[in-house]
Amino acid sequence: MQLTDDILLRSPEEASRRIALNLLEQARDAAERWLDPAQVNALHDFRVAIRRLRCTLRAWHDELEADVRKKHRRALREIQSVTGAGRDAQVGLLWLALQAESLDASQRVGQAWIVRLLEQRFEDSQTRLHEKVRARFNEIETVLRLRVEILRVEVNLARPTAALRFGTALGACLREHLARFEERLDVVSGPADREQAHRARIRLKRLRYLIEPATGLVDGVKELIDDCKTLQNLLGLLNDSHVLGAQLDTALDDNRDNPDNAPPALARVGLLELTLRAEAAREAIFVELENRWLGVHRARFAARVESVAVALEAAARANFEIERKYLLSGRPAMPPGAESMEVEQGWLPGKVLRDRIRLMRVGAQTRYYRALKAGRGLTRTEFEEETTKEIFDVLWPLTAGSRVRKRRTKIAEGALVWEIDEFSDRELWLAEVELPAETTVATPPAWLAPFIVREVTDERGFTNLELAGP
Repeated sequence: MQLTDDILLRSPEEASRRIALNLLEQARDAAERWLDPAQVNALHDFRVAIRRLRCTLRAWHDELEADVRKKHRRALREIQSVTGAGRDAQVGLLWLALQAESLDASQRVGQAWIVRLLEQRFEDSQTRLHEKVRARFNEIETVLRLRVEILRVEVNLARPTAALRFGTALGACLREHLARFEERLDVVSGPADREQAHRARIRLKRLRYLIEPATGLVDGVKELIDDCKTLQNLLGLLNDSHVLGAQLDTALDDNRDNPDNAPPALARVGLLELTLRAEAAREAIFVELENRWLGVHRARFAARVESVAVALEAAARANFEIERKYLLSGRPAMPPGAESMEVEQGWLPGKVLRDRIRLMRVGAQTRYYRALKAGRGLTRTEFEEETTKEIFDVLWPLTAGSRVRKRRTKIAEGALVWEIDEFSDRELWLAEVELPAETTVATPPAWLAPFIVREVTDERGFTNLELAGP
């Protein structure tokens, strides 16, 4: 299932299901490519798809809990876990290949021995595990798909509420994941902190996988993902150096349970050299991590996360107008900084949907707009776009009998902008304030409060369409 561009406007319940189904398809595709020798990245792609799916199910647990149970998430975790040895062996082989040219003849004996060991582990993971993992994945995929692809919605007609959109929920979830990642990063104090660094990396992966479905939908997502990848790669290299170090330490262990698997004496020189190099690499990686990401880069990263979270929430509100309206006894004295404009607007004929056209004049500049609104009360759906004078002139005659003219004055008060409408075709003054959320408290400023007769947000007769007539 492909993700659509309007996913931020859908409900969290629907959006999370669409993302999960998309990831199931990615995992199935990678599983089918796994045994093809030409598909060297199939195992990696499969593990990443499973990991992304697990992160999605975890992040949106509340939205999916009716259909996705703990046993399903546990099955996915087991699938990912049993493929870990193959992935670790693959990463180790890549690192060892890079070391080959700089080793002398005696050291290459040890390098060749550990390479053969890891190659055998990788081959085992490719053959022995594939059938087992594929069968288990097919089983859990079938179950999850049946459970996730159907969404049942409950609507309380007695208490209608504005639906929460995915963009809003995603912004809040992104902030939560940032806080958890920073908690883990705080306890990484040195290159030997393997467990802490690994946990920080896992938290960062979850943050990245969380935001990836919004790629291209709001500004800053690509840059945030690039930051995640850069930091994730550093933490990944640190973890890989730990894993490889552990493999080398095991090979050099004189007290092993099975002496038959011990390396020959000639291999020990090379294994010791590789162990020292792994330790040096770990030190260098941590220095880069400390210099780049535990200082100013970290603050910039947090700021970028917040910027994307705000953009996601704004995108989710793009077609929602959350507005309170007040009837005034007269025109209040406007404070300094007020901005005024002349407004003429009319509505085209229609039975259910009424297309609105508007002229807005500020000084010598005139701009034209078309809009469509639906609903009434505090929260309404709104779609608006700028149009041309030519289109306005063609449509304006069709609005005869359904027009209003007014002078609008805007005054910024803190984070809110209050609009005072003084109608020129009748003795009427209204105040409006657009809110970022339904729960936002709109406290009228001191210069306006004495003129407020009452709030008319939910009263009939005070929308511009109703005031315009038939």
